[in-house]
Amino acid sequence: SIQIQERAVTERDYEVLLKQRFNEIRDISVYGGDELDPPRYGKVAISVNLDGGLSEAAARNYEEYLRDKTPVAIQPIFLPPEFLYITLSINLFYLPKQTSQSKSELEQAVREVLTQYNITSLEKFGAVFEVSRASTLIDNSNASITSNTLDALPYILYSPEFEKTDNPKFDFGASLASQGIFLQSNNTLSYNTFIRSSVFIYDGINAIFEDDGLGTINIINEARRNEGIFDIIRRNVGTVDYKNGIARLSDFMVDSYTGAGIRVSANTQEKNVSSPKGRVLVLKDEDVTINVVEIR
Repeated sequence: SIQIQERAVTERDYEVLLKQRFNEIRDISVYGGDELDPPRYGKVAISVNLDGGLSEAAARNYEEYLRDKTPVAIQPIFLPPEFLYITLSINLFYLPKQTSQSKSELEQAVREVLTQYNITSLEKFGAVFEVSRASTLIDNSNASITSNTLDALPYILYSPEFEKTDNPKFDFGASLASQGIFLQSNNTLSYNTFIRSSVFIYDGINAIFEDDGLGTINIINEARRNEGIFDIIRRNVGTVDYKNGIARLSDFMVDSYTGAGIRVSANTQEKNVSSPKGRVLVLKDEDVTINVVEIR
């Protein structure tokens, strides 16, 4: 057994050895270096999730521990975890005559259920946000609730340096909805988007980037987009692989943005949200919007 041999041969071996030795490790994701971008052959990538983040000292400590436990030709490299977040939009339908609680109290009860769901089932590698399970938990939070609709949208938080070119990759680990060019009733072509960002400043203009339904990402005037007008500021800043759920930007640069970063959201075919390798799946309360509707 691994406990006797104390050798790391399979990906599972690395996980067991490190978790047994270091109690501070909350979760581990191990995968081949060939799956990194760019690939790093002859390496094994180990993403470590622990409170306070992965320090250089901790990484060196883990490397030293594994030094005599790994094949000579394989070098472990430790990486901090990346994160995949979820935006949740909920319509909650209830019978007011069957409860003494207010709308705000019903909403708070749902938020508490979802917070507990995040703690027990998410916040780890390989997690899956199951829409049907979450919907059932919401319905069971109060007897007056008759049903709910729930839309889950995954997003990656991208925090580039201001006024510096970058070539990021956003891997959502799931196929995106099918390509979306369509003909409107007035015989003009339009499209559905499957990759879209939050607002940032580009050339002094409030802008977003989104795909055109055919695999090309453009920078769009955000105010005009909200009016239904496709005012493209810069064309072809990136590409989308719809089948594999991967978006890439090329020589991308922003003037600035507000908050912790730019949200890059994806419209996936699968309604459940699964975390790709190396990413921890997280549902934050601030990303949950609840519309409480009375049924008369």
